[in-house]
Amino acid sequence: MRQFTIGRSLIASVDVDAHMMTVRADGTTTHIPVTTGRPGLDTWNGTMVVMDKAPKVHMDSRTVGLGDAYNGDYFWAVHLTTSGTYVHQNERADTEAGHHNVTHGCVGLATDGTARKFYDQIRVGDVVTVSGGKKDIVATGNGYGDWNLTWEQWLARSAAGETATA
Repeated sequence: MRQFTIGRSLIASVDVDAHMMTVRADGTTTHIPVTTGRPGLDTWNGTMVVMDKAPKVHMDSRTVGLGDAYNGDYFWAVHLTTSGTYVHQNERADTEAGHHNVTHGCVGLATDGTARKFYDQIRVGDVVTVSGGKKDIVATGNGYGDWNLTWEQWLARSAAGETATA
């Protein structure tokens, strides 16, 4: 019999309506107050995979068609979609997390060390699932959105189609 070790597990689940993120990592569950996209700029629903992360990212709202809404550096940034959805530190989360959704579509974490702790814990390839929001499920191709396809949808896009294994 062949034996192998599987690495640690981390799954983050964001509940937009409850303004809360639940992080399950190696048998431990943590609840983190968050703020997500305000009405009209809602956060994508669905399963997203961490594409990359950086301690500081410059974000300019003009690059995503939001005029002069923001232009600055954001810290402890975890990148989820190619359209610009991140989990990151946000000063407004210091007062709004757990209560109101006020961001431009990202998931905002408090500046009290909460964002840094999450950043240090999560890795590229980990899963972040968002539910309860008003926005559609993130599209395939907007990050690693294939996780949101049914098996039948996935097979329909596969060049190989369904195959049998022995």
